[in-house]
Amino acid sequence: NDKRHRTFQKFIDNLEDKRCSSIRRYQQELRDYLLKRLECDRIQEEVEILNEKVRKLQVEKNLYTKVFRLVQDALSLFPTGSLQGSEGVKGLILRYQTLSETKAMFQQRDLSKDKQERRQELSRLMLEHNTRIAGLTTRIAQLNEKKIELAKKESIKEDKLLQKVDLYRYKMATESQLLRCIDSLYDKYRLNYQPTGDENSLSTEQKLRAIQEFILYRIDLVERVNNMDKIPTI
Repeated sequence: NDKRHRTFQKFIDNLEDKRCSSIRRYQQELRDYLLKRLECDRIQEEVEILNEKVRKLQVEKNLYTKVFRLVQDALSLFPTGSLQGSEGVKGLILRYQTLSETKAMFQQRDLSKDKQERRQELSRLMLEHNTRIAGLTTRIAQLNEKKIELAKKESIKEDKLLQKVDLYRYKMATESQLLRCIDSLYDKYRLNYQPTGDENSLSTEQKLRAIQEFILYRIDLVERVNNMDKIPTI
């Protein structure tokens, strides 16, 4: 019985170790997953920003390439030296200055707009991040509460099971003691014609019946002796 109890206790301890190990592994995997998700979100955001900048630069490059080619084509139409000191060159210079100023204005406007969009995007990401962290914190708290609740239930189950084991052990010990008492009484008080208690064919019920027969026999014998004492002597 002690060996069975130790085996059962070892089984309970193994279950507890496995349960704690599973919870720690889940918490570690959850922490790693969150860190990877945050890193992926950050990298994805940077890639999107870079792609957008590349796209805008490509559009500007294509635009100014077309303008440059148009100016070159226009200049090639004039004879060599015909534009020196003329309004044509001045007009081209003024147009170039206008285009440069326009370009600077668009760049400034795009830069301000880009900053504003990045601030808005950063605010949105921070809000999502805080919301996600709050949700995960709540989830972890719920898991901790569930862990405590499960630990209490396991403790209650373990106590009940130990009580059942102790009760079963007590019943087995009592039954074994009772059987030994019956065997001892049978071997001591059986009648001569009754078999010995070493024979496996005898059941407990048969032994009890034999003990009862012995008691009845002794009662009958005592009554006979008492009756003989009552017979008057001649």
